[in-house]
Amino acid sequence: MMSWQGLQEQVLHLSVSDRLNLMNFILQSLTHELNQKPETSTETLSNVHSLRGLPIQIAHDFDEPLTELWEALKE
Repeated sequence: MMSWQGLQEQVLHLSVSDRLNLMNFILQSLTHELNQKPETSTETLSNVHSLRGLPIQIAHDFDEPLTELWEALKE
């Protein structure tokens, strides 16, 4: 198996048109491979992110100023 550095050297010795053809081939193969993977379902996402879909409850005084806190931080 050729090393990464050896492969890079081989590619750099190719003509510009051959490098473009190689790049096109690689992009097509990646596109094909990515299109073959199953789509992630909402059910799978909810298993990974277990808080999704839960209602958010914010305290009624959430945005009230915390004067005592700011005074304590000044000291």
